[in-house]
Amino acid sequence: MILNFDCNYNCTCLSIRSEVIHRKFTITKALLLKAERSSFDRLRQQIYKIELEQKRLEEDAFVYNWLQQQLKLSPAYKKVSSYP
Repeated sequence: MILNFDCNYNCTCLSIRSEVIHRKFTITKALLLKAERSSFDRLRQQIYKIELEQKRLEEDAFVYNWLQQQLKLSPAYKKVSSYP
C-alpha cells in the first residue's frame, strides 16, 4: 500500500497548529507574567501600608510618651500622686 500525502495540505495544517500553539504559549506567558506582577504589586502595596501604619504608630507612641511626661511634670499630677 502506498500512501500519498498532499504536502500542501500537511504543511498548511502544521502551520495552523504551529500558530495555535504559538498563540497559546504567548497568551499563557503573558498571563503568568501578569500574575507575577500583580502578586508583586499586591505585596508591595501591603508592605507600603504596613510601613505607613508603623510610622503612624511610632508618631502616636511619641505623642503618648510626651503627654505622659508632661502630665507627670504638672502640678496637678504631683498633687494627686502625693495623696496616700
